[in-house]
Amino acid sequence: MKSGNKVLIIGGYQGIGNRLAKLYLYNGDQIFATYSRLKPKDFTSKNISFLKLELNNHRKFIIFIKKLKKIKFDIVLFVSAVNANSKGIRKKYCMWNNLSIVEFAKMLSINCFSHIKIHNFL
Repeated sequence: MKSGNKVLIIGGYQGIGNRLAKLYLYNGDQIFATYSRLKPKDFTSKNISFLKLELNNHRKFIIFIKKLKKIKFDIVLFVSAVNANSKGIRKKYCMWNNLSIVEFAKMLSINCFSHIKIHNFL
């Protein structure tokens, strides 16, 4: 894999996204990783920039998209997701025997449709 890529990781704060960011940094790439609540502090490299992204806030989402238009990415990874344990999701309404259409719509909007919207703007 060639180095020097500009890599956007939607969901780069923790889990798989965090590990991918470290892998691409090790490869010598420039990383743009998103977070929603707390800015990560365990990165010391100058080759990583953190961008705040709230997928459930339309106004802030549009501001984020405008920032992205200025950058030409070589690689874009969508690894963000919400589930029943995520902030802003009411867990008791997310179980299949008690599934709320409102909570299901929130998860679908963030996990599927937001990625499509970002992809369309890139």
